[in-house]
Amino acid sequence: MILKKPCNRYKRSIAGMTLLELLIVISIISILASIAYPSYSQYVKESYRKQALTDMARVQLFLEEHQLQNSALHEISDNGVCNDFCQSDPHRYRISLNISANHYVITAIPQRDSGQDEDTCQGQGYSKLTLTDTGLTTPQACWK
Repeated sequence: MILKKPCNRYKRSIAGMTLLELLIVISIISILASIAYPSYSQYVKESYRKQALTDMARVQLFLEEHQLQNSALHEISDNGVCNDFCQSDPHRYRISLNISANHYVITAIPQRDSGQDEDTCQGQGYSKLTLTDTGLTTPQACWK
């Protein structure tokens, strides 16, 4: 029979974590989260902006096609144009259309309640994105 000593001082089993170890792990996780969250939120805002730019280009293609087929833009209303093929979240950007004679301006305004108004393009803030019938885009930093 093998004799076992249950009170061996040199072999001590570790049953769990100490409070100090737990605090160190929590502090490391919080530091990593504080670094990662701002860049993540900026990427989310940028993706919504790019979706709005894509929708503005879709509206432009629709208007150009309509102008080629009907040679008039004045009969298109602002209400239903973006409902057909826009995929951007209306709570993030409000896309509107201003048509006069044979000219148009497509505008996307970032909404304040979604936090999209805090988005920046290459470090510069903006209040609206515009696309005209002549191809003029503002602000230039957002369209690159």
